[in-house]
Amino acid sequence: MEMDPSDPSFIYVSTRDSGMLFSRDSGASWQQPEDPSLKAGSIFDVEVDANNVCTVYVVKANRLLKTTDCMRTFNNEMYVDSRPGVNVIRVTVDWYNSNVVWIGLSNGDLMKSADGGKTWKSVLKAREEISEIMISNSDSRQVLVSTFNGNLYRTIDSGDKWEDLKSGLSTYSSPKGIFTIIQDQKSKIIF
Repeated sequence: MEMDPSDPSFIYVSTRDSGMLFSRDSGASWQQPEDPSLKAGSIFDVEVDANNVCTVYVVKANRLLKTTDCMRTFNNEMYVDSRPGVNVIRVTVDWYNSNVVWIGLSNGDLMKSADGGKTWKSVLKAREEISEIMISNSDSRQVLVSTFNGNLYRTIDSGDKWEDLKSGLSTYSSPKGIFTIIQDQKSKIIF
């Protein structure tokens, strides 16, 4: 579920079988986008650009879709992975510079675009499915990436170098998986 950063009554929902849904009235009623590819099937993630709420990214199977006109039309070719069995799982947009877009793939690749999704480069190979990409609320150069198998990675320089944080969790019982990462408003506390 994703809320419009400028209007909390506008909610986007990704579903396993029913495509993408959105509500303009805090969930009292629901609609689907006009694009037929978003009316059925699994939608893995939805992300709204905090700097331009008419720009929305949608993850479906092996592709990333993007609209810049409040869901009237979608670019279905923003990112397409042609490798068999590799799907896009997560998308995150930098709140400071919305030209920076991150996507996590099912094979563990973390991809980054610095030009709003026109070109992509691999910045991390986690070798297992990416479960979450979290940009720090206090410094967008700091990014945490988790995997469903319990690994955690951090960059403080927008993805040039990465640190494996799993060893820091070794004093606790080993995580069997990390499904999501949550932070407080100032990124001082991370769950």
